[in-house]
Amino acid sequence: MNKNKKFTYWLIILLSCFVCVHLILWQFTKKVYPNNHVVGDLARMSYKFDLINLRNNIDTLEKKHINFKEYENEEVDVITIGDSFSNGAGGGENRYYQDYISSKFDFKVLNIPDISDKNNYIDSILLLLNSDFFDKVKPKYIILECVQRNVHLNIGLEKLNSNYSYVGNIFGKIKKTKDIFNSHNKYKDNISFINNLNYNLVKYNLKFYLNGYGRYKNYYIEKLNKNMFSSEVQDELMFFRDDIDFIKYQSKNDIIKLNSRMNELARLLKEKGIVLYFMPAVDKYNLYRDNLVNKDNYPKSLFFEYLRNLDKDYIFIDTKKILLEELNKSNVFDLYHSDDTHWNTKARKLIVENLDFNNEGN
Repeated sequence: MNKNKKFTYWLIILLSCFVCVHLILWQFTKKVYPNNHVVGDLARMSYKFDLINLRNNIDTLEKKHINFKEYENEEVDVITIGDSFSNGAGGGENRYYQDYISSKFDFKVLNIPDISDKNNYIDSILLLLNSDFFDKVKPKYIILECVQRNVHLNIGLEKLNSNYSYVGNIFGKIKKTKDIFNSHNKYKDNISFINNLNYNLVKYNLKFYLNGYGRYKNYYIEKLNKNMFSSEVQDELMFFRDDIDFIKYQSKNDIIKLNSRMNELARLLKEKGIVLYFMPAVDKYNLYRDNLVNKDNYPKSLFFEYLRNLDKDYIFIDTKKILLEELNKSNVFDLYHSDDTHWNTKARKLIVENLDFNNEGN
């Protein structure tokens, strides 16, 4: 065999091996990046395909909330504002808790984005408060939602700047705001079976195989003391690193400041005849911590325990208490998605079932 033929022969062998390896790995990688299904943010970080909870975005409820892109300046009963939990992230059946509110209470519910340009939801409410928005829309209730770990970032702990204002068309600003949580997902596009994601699949899963449970780059994986998810592996908890790192911003003094800030906002809204509801979404780690086999290796969050006992001029939606009571029942699966930082349909529905719009404060 001459040199050219030998080179061609080995080149074909190498290319064939290269293609075959990618083709085999792609059978697993495509579980993390499917074309027609939703896969959680943690699965995309970790490539832990055995923790995936494959799901579709479907709507089965008769009544729907009003998305800010579809808003036509009509009066509404409830305004919601918050992060990805309020904006359909996590996916699955009836991914908006606002739809459950619309259906159960027969309310018109408007979900609006953060319009403060500062990722601060209180500033967004103050902007609306200091315009003529509430006078025209006439909401009875505002639900302010924020995931527990980001309260210090997206709500803040200091006194209100009640003079926050915006010059211009506030209705137009709302409709022009980018929907960052439901924008086009590049991973919905077809991905060739030869790609660098396959290498990540090997790298991240090999690292877990060699190192076992614990912390990784942006997430943790820990063993649970019982099966709590319906994924292929049912007794592992995958959670976001910030759930641990941001506990340092949840001291008793921090929560007192937060409560004072919320009370101040509630009093301002009350002057407009609006009742404020505050719904911190419990971190996945915080909800499941007591079921970790190695829970003593991790700090305990007292965010809800501190806040629960303070005097309030607003309605506190205690998501940890509501979900923990359900979780402590026997054989309860999937209150959070196994592959995601967000709660699922069961939790969304349960939260709304515990809402009471007859209260005026506690």
